Amino acid sequence: MSVGDLAAVVGDSLVAVVAEKDTGTTTVTYKPQGQPTVSLTKDIEIISVAHVRCSIWSIHNIIDNPGTGTVEYANSTNTAKNMAVYTVTGLATSATFDKSASSTGTSATPSSTQTATLAQTDEVLIGGIGTEGPDGDAAGTWNAGANQTTDNNQRLGTTGGNPASNTTVAATTKIVSATTGGIASKTGITSSKWAAAIATYKAAAADIPPGLGPNLDMDTMSQLGPVLWRY
Repeated sequence: MSVGDLAAVVGDSLVAVVAEKDTGTTTVTYKPQGQPTVSLTKDIEIISVAHVRCSIWSIHNIIDNPGTGTVEYANSTNTAKNMAVYTVTGLATSATFDKSASSTGTSATPSSTQTATLAQTDEVLIGGIGTEGPDGDAAGTWNAGANQTTDNNQRLGTTGGNPASNTTVAATTKIVSATTGGIASKTGITSSKWAAAIATYKAAAADIPPGLGPNLDMDTMSQLGPVLWRY
């Protein structure tokens, strides 16, 4: 499973949110055009054992990219997998990942729980919720708040067969300007097994606030549709 045509430029970050069945070993890599393949780092993973797992991966300060690149998911034994990818500009080029939190449950109200206090005021929060069930399940609503991930929403899932054989990923972001710990949570989804996670990333001191994609315009962000993939 791959996500292509990512027009990231030198210094950008890529963050991938993965939801999949709890089986096999997963890797996520990035292949810039004309450059060697590099691995994304798994910043957080949470597992609802034997049901669904959610993980957030990232790579920062990417090398010069003369064209476009591809993020590749690999897990030879997993048949229900989904991935959303964000291009982020303006993050710190080192020690970028800051805090994370995660939780699992069976309900219509998934939540990552709240991270610890952030290291600095200006950060990007990226949340993900993996659910056991098909794309047609009720999507629910992201909970609002200054420290809740509510922006640039992406959602897609697998379909077919027994509902429990499918998984769905929901991903979202928030740019914050306070050190209050972040949360990724929803209400109103189809009650199911879920795994929820959130990761936070520090903005560069010289480029605050950070931007998601080319800028913060939601119309521009809607172009992230092609980088949401299911298999």
